[in-house]
Amino acid sequence: MTVTEAARLLEVPTDAAPAQVQTRFLVLSTRLQEKAAAADTPYLKAKHRDALAKLTEAAELLTLAANLSSGTDDQTETTPPIPLAKPLASSATPTVQSPPPPAALAPASSAPISSPASASAAPAPNPTPAVSVSPSAPKPAPAGAPRPALYTPTATRAPFVRTEAAPAAKKSGGKLTLVTVLVLIGLLAGGGWWVVQNRAATAERERVILSVRNGAEEGSRRWAALEAQAAEAAASLAQLETELQKVDTLAAPAAAELRARHAAQQYFVAWITSALAENPAKTLVATLQGQVSGPTLSAEAQSTETRLRAALEETEREVAAQKESLLAISRPWRVLSTPTGLRYRFTDAFGRTTQGLTPGTVDAPWGEASVSIIPASVEWPVLKRTLKISREGADEFEAVFALAPVRVASQPERLAFELTNSAGLARRGTTPAELQNVPTGPALLRVSRPGWPDVEQAVEITAEGLNPLVVEFAAGGVTLVSEPVGAAIHADGKHLGVTPLTISDLVPGDYRYTLTLDGYATASVATRVSARETARASVTLEAASKPEEGKPYRVPELGLLLLPIRPGTFVMGSSETDQDHNGDELQREVSITHSYWLGKYEVTQAEWRALMGDAPSAFKGENLPVEQISWARADEFCRKLTEKERAAGRLPDNLEYALPTEAQWEYACRAGSPRSFGGTGALDELGWYTANSNSSTREVGKKQPNAWGLHDMHGNVWEWCSDWFSLHKKGAVSDPVGPATGSARVSRGGGWGSSASSCRSAFRFACQPGSQVNNLGFRLALVPVRKPE
Repeated sequence: MTVTEAARLLEVPTDAAPAQVQTRFLVLSTRLQEKAAAADTPYLKAKHRDALAKLTEAAELLTLAANLSSGTDDQTETTPPIPLAKPLASSATPTVQSPPPPAALAPASSAPISSPASASAAPAPNPTPAVSVSPSAPKPAPAGAPRPALYTPTATRAPFVRTEAAPAAKKSGGKLTLVTVLVLIGLLAGGGWWVVQNRAATAERERVILSVRNGAEEGSRRWAALEAQAAEAAASLAQLETELQKVDTLAAPAAAELRARHAAQQYFVAWITSALAENPAKTLVATLQGQVSGPTLSAEAQSTETRLRAALEETEREVAAQKESLLAISRPWRVLSTPTGLRYRFTDAFGRTTQGLTPGTVDAPWGEASVSIIPASVEWPVLKRTLKISREGADEFEAVFALAPVRVASQPERLAFELTNSAGLARRGTTPAELQNVPTGPALLRVSRPGWPDVEQAVEITAEGLNPLVVEFAAGGVTLVSEPVGAAIHADGKHLGVTPLTISDLVPGDYRYTLTLDGYATASVATRVSARETARASVTLEAASKPEEGKPYRVPELGLLLLPIRPGTFVMGSSETDQDHNGDELQREVSITHSYWLGKYEVTQAEWRALMGDAPSAFKGENLPVEQISWARADEFCRKLTEKERAAGRLPDNLEYALPTEAQWEYACRAGSPRSFGGTGALDELGWYTANSNSSTREVGKKQPNAWGLHDMHGNVWEWCSDWFSLHKKGAVSDPVGPATGSARVSRGGGWGSSASSCRSAFRFACQPGSQVNNLGFRLALVPVRKPE
């Protein structure tokens, strides 16, 4: 602090007398002490004390400056030059002492400063002033004793004697006096600076100690406030959980809101509990309390207090942000329209409905909401939209009802189109076309090209200028690869080439190809062709194998899987005590003496088309069972497959594909079970019938198999057997094949429209051989070549 700054702080001139400085200091310091006593926080008390310390420093500096200025002037102007004295052995000589610091500034241990050593008493050619000093430095005055004056002349002076050398002596004495004064001033200035610096350092230490202790106290209070927030949040959650116990008594909107509030509170409690448990401020509070608990501060206390303050500020900000985010369950949502003044209906995620005129604002909770806006003209339908309300994203919805221009184009051109908006208004024409005054909003564009499937595009007509709509009919392709190469490729009965083969200019869609190669099983590959792309389909052909007894066999031409059925004996028919027993279900013991194979599934439409080339079924689907098949066509399927497999060298002469006999079918259906239904015995688990089929066939293999792995033996479609229908004879029999002639063929298993009793293992049905109905199909068997009874 400079003298000018000190004077400005005390509001006195820089050359003010010590008394004026002291008076002003007393006035200002009294005010500060009163303010410090009345301050209601430690922070304000510390600020007033800091101001008082600076005021004291300013007063001491101005007093010191005034005393120094006064002492120099007195010695220079009022003290006469010391005369040149004759040598007197016993004469008393004046004692010159260095002035001590003012009592208000000097430390208690300061000692008077002695003058230089006394001059020699012997005469000399160039006499110097005879100045005598005390033989030893005076002892320090006791603490509290009055300090000597700045300059005290001796009581006795030597007589003044004029000599020739007097002028020179006078001049020399003057120089000595000036040097002495300058030395004294320097010493005084140094002592005053040391006092000021010492007091400033002491005040700074006290300020730091007070600030750190206040920081520790404030940090503890702020951390306690954070823990209080966590406790308050937990209490609120407990209250909401109590309210949830009665949620069933609330209306749907109120219940939904309560659940949302509970979920939000759960999120916040979980977050703040975790955040405070792992927060560094928790450890810093305890550490700082230990560092300030003693009479002196730990060396790390100030650094700890700084880190604690930063950690608390960051935690408080994050808690506030998370509280606002996690506890929010709704946000304002604006509903706008062009033109304005249209009626809207807004239903929020809680099921609450708000109605009004646009523009309007609703309080929308998080979740899915719906809005409907009624247009002013029938050219537009009622606009309905589903909205996702979340913490992020848009906060408004605007519906624009206007008329806009539209350009419809296609590649190639001159194709018919139809543009229909959601109000049902349609505009038709041929591409390219320029349409005017088309209502804005969602619409459907359909463009037709001969030989191609129609292209449909959902479009949105906007009011932002011309709406260009372009539809492109682009071909695709497929590359077929096989291992080994050279497999013949067939599709829709046509030979296309051999692998590898790339087929171009295909209409986008699904395609299926059959690959055949001598010595290998026939493979089927399906692929999807997309516009402007060439798909790739690769297949590894399996070496053809012959049926092996006791092992499953997959028919190479079809991919149809047959399961082995071993020989055995069973009781065919049903007991007369069975409540569903029919008269033609006579029980008898039947022996199956030869193994055979039976299809794991009913023959599917894909398998039928692969061999027969047509699609007779009423219900369409690749994996649906083929139906509307007469007995003769089913038998033709078996004979045709036998011929192809024998020609390929895969079918031995003693085996043939055929419809199973009635005995073979029931033996496989029961799979060793005497119950009405095989497998688990529960029809709902085994087959599709009137109670669960939804009045149609269903994909094969979706129900559980029986004990021998066969699916859909009960329900889905009736299955042709090879036998003519007749009443069974009593007595045991082996490998029965039925009569040689008759009027009806046997069908077994029940269908999708049958009752449960008709789906029993023993139930028999007589069908006219020419029947072609949508619940009658068949299952393929591979059996030893047989002859009728």
